[in-house]
Amino acid sequence: MFEKRSLQKMIRSDDQTAVLRKSEIADEIYEYLKSENLMKQVRDYGLFPTRYLHKINSAENIVLSKFFDDNFNIEDFTRQLGKRLTAPYRIQIDCALLIKHDKAETKFRFVWAQRNLAFNTRKLIRGKEDFDELLSELGSMNRVELTRKIFDIHRTQSCFDRSEYSPMRLLTTVFFLAKI
Repeated sequence: MFEKRSLQKMIRSDDQTAVLRKSEIADEIYEYLKSENLMKQVRDYGLFPTRYLHKINSAENIVLSKFFDDNFNIEDFTRQLGKRLTAPYRIQIDCALLIKHDKAETKFRFVWAQRNLAFNTRKLIRGKEDFDELLSELGSMNRVELTRKIFDIHRTQSCFDRSEYSPMRLLTTVFFLAKI
């Protein structure tokens, strides 16, 4: 319970996120997100279920979503997560992004973050060594490389590989946590 409360404190209020979204997202993208009713997904939030545990290992599954603003550093945020959680746990990280196609009827498309498409290779954290390896992996990519990696993973999964869609912007980073 202490860890859950600590994680909840990492989530910015809806008001704070709304100000960031309005100032950092281009008007055309902002209007698209608003018209598609996606504003609730492009913000900070957490899902902390109290009754639903994994049937086999009784793991608690928690989802933390962070708006990917201009100052968001995925490595620093993950480091803060690691200070709040005790091992062992699983962490799978993916991002929601916006893709665009200039010639398509619908210019933009929202791509959802998915647990099974997590980009991090170190997922099981059993101790400090595993966590340091995860931080090293996250720190080795800049924002452009991360966007490209996320897009490549999603386009093969979602059949964008034969289309002319291109990545536009990372919108959220989602941390799928399973406390074992």
